[in-house]
Amino acid sequence: DNCLTSALIETGKLNLEMKPVKVDVVLNSIIKLMNLQAEKKSIEIKTDIQKSFPEVMADEIYLDRVFINLLSNAIKYTPDGGEIRLKGQITEGRVKPHKKYVEISFTDTGIGISEEDIVGLFNKYKRAKGAGRIEGTGLGLFIVKSIIDLHDGEVDLKSKVGEGSTFTIRLPFKKMKG
Repeated sequence: DNCLTSALIETGKLNLEMKPVKVDVVLNSIIKLMNLQAEKKSIEIKTDIQKSFPEVMADEIYLDRVFINLLSNAIKYTPDGGEIRLKGQITEGRVKPHKKYVEISFTDTGIGISEEDIVGLFNKYKRAKGAGRIEGTGLGLFIVKSIIDLHDGEVDLKSKVGEGSTFTIRLPFKKMKG
C-alpha cells in the first residue's frame, strides 16, 4: 500500500532486506500481473532485456513496488492502443559514471509531461497538470524515487507532451560470488 510505504519512508522506518534478486524474473512477474490492465486498453507491452541479466542486491518486495508503480503509471497515462516498452541493460551511472548499473527503462506512448511539471514530480503528492482527470494520489513516484535512493540507485525521467515518457531506474551492479 502506497500510503503505508510513504509513512515508513518519511519516518525512516522503511527497512530493506537486501538479497540477490534476479531483476528480469521480478520484471516478468510484474508484467504478467499487470498485463490484464494493459489488455483492457489494447496496450502492447514489449520487452527488450539482455540475455543472462545479472542479479542485484535489493529488497525484492520494494523492488516489486517500484516496478508496479512505474508500469501502472505507464498503463494509466497511455491511451488505448498505445505501447509500453521495457528495456533492461548494463550501463554506467549518470551521477556516478564510474559505477556499473543494471538499468531498466519504462517507455510509454502516453500523454507526456511538460518540462515545468517534471521539476518536483518525485515529491510527495506532486502530480503533473495534465494528470487531473486520471485517478492517483501523487505518492507513486515519491515512493519510486525514495526506494531507489535507499538502494543507492538513480532515477531519470525524459518526457515530451503528447509523445510519452521514459522513466529509467539504475541499480548498482554488484558482482557476486557463486
